[in-house]
Amino acid sequence: MRHRMRRLLVLPLVTFVATACSTNTDVQTDPAPGQDAVAVQIENNIVPATVVTAEAVEARTSERDILGSVSPTESDVFLYDAPTMVSGDYYLIATATDGTEYRSNPFTLVDAESVAWDLATNTVSVTRTD
Repeated sequence: MRHRMRRLLVLPLVTFVATACSTNTDVQTDPAPGQDAVAVQIENNIVPATVVTAEAVEARTSERDILGSVSPTESDVFLYDAPTMVSGDYYLIATATDGTEYRSNPFTLVDAESVAWDLATNTVSVTRTD
């Protein structure tokens, strides 16, 4: 009986740990029902070339959501399910491996379909739905 009880306690713990490790709450690939995700393209063309970790930040709350890493001289697209898609300013941060932070100019996500950020020129373009 004691051996069986141990097995019953271990199985839920293993299931919980496996579920927790496989869940990424920062960036969703499938937006919540009724919400649209915004495609965020990061063009990592900074000099000297280095890997960067990109984050989206809600300006009002300073809440950061990690988008992912972009290799040197590469471009990558991430889906970002913003906390409030209707108003408020956002900005992007790219952190290089040496700790240097690059910060975009603020932008809004009102009716945004996609955002593109060129790191070398610090240019943000927002494509909006009609």
